[in-house]
This record gives sequence, C-alpha cells and structure tokens, in this order.
Amino acid sequence: MENVDDGDRSFCVRCLVWRPKRQVPMLSSRVASLPRPLQIFFRQLPGCKEGSCHHCRTCNRCVRYFDHHCGVFGRCIAGTCCSGNMPFFLLIIFMSFVGTGTTLACLATSLSNRIASLRATTTAVPGG
Repeated sequence: MENVDDGDRSFCVRCLVWRPKRQVPMLSSRVASLPRPLQIFFRQLPGCKEGSCHHCRTCNRCVRYFDHHCGVFGRCIAGTCCSGNMPFFLLIIFMSFVGTGTTLACLATSLSNRIASLRATTTAVPGG
C-alpha cells in the first residue's frame, strides 16, 4: 500500500488521514551514484529532511515527530522538546533519577544512624 499524493498533501492509506506531503530532496547525480546507506546519510543532513511524520507499526498510526513506541506506557512518544507528550516523558525519566537519588540518600542516612546507634550501645558502660 502506498500513499496517495495530491499536490502538497499525501493521504496515508494505513491511517486514513491527510498530512503534508513528504519533501524528498533532489540528490545530485554524484550523491545518487553512492551506495544506498550513504544516500540515506546525505538525506538526513540538515536541510535535507524527508519529513517529520512516521508510521508506527505497533499502534498503526502516523505520528508527527515520532521518537519511539513505549511498551511501558503503551503509546508512541513523540513531539519536540516542548510539544506533544515528549515533555511528560522527559519529566518521568527525570523523576526516576530524583526518586533513585532520594532512596539512596534515605538509605545512607538510615544506615549511618543504625551504625551510630550500634556503636553507642557497644561502648556504653553497663551499670554506671
């Protein structure tokens, strides 16, 4: 199944949605003669983007600014730094580090207090 092109729009037959048409850059004949992996590399250079939409095979949707499909949350993580659900995903990742740091700090404090308590009971003089 291929997308249907209509001027500056493209219809995704898998998602049944219209979206802006992908702009595939015209490669010079010199770049076009390179092996396929190198052609892909040159297309990914700044100014040679093919578009910002990606079809997610897991949820079968076209997603703009697709990053990955998260198995934990069961949805696509997409967006730029300040749009989509990417800020929330980054916040969750940040909070996991904060939670781990808090847990380690509490564990270290508790262990330190326990060691100090054990030292105090072993050095105390009985009966006096």
